[in-house]
Amino acid sequence: EYKGSISSVYTCDISKQNDRIVGSGKDGIIHVWSTSSGKQLDFVSGHREVITSIHFNSDDKFILTSALDG
Repeated sequence: EYKGSISSVYTCDISKQNDRIVGSGKDGIIHVWSTSSGKQLDFVSGHREVITSIHFNSDDKFILTSALDG
């Protein structure tokens, strides 16, 4: 079980190094977890609507999102 998890995951991605998972639910908050410990590493808010797509970029330095709020 991942701590700080969300009730319904709408979209998620795993880093290329397989060390982090990023996901979001209908609250528009981005959650980042460690795959080894299951602990939440960070969370970011900013979207006002559902995040429909979330991905790490090619070198895992950035998280890219799209949402219903544009």
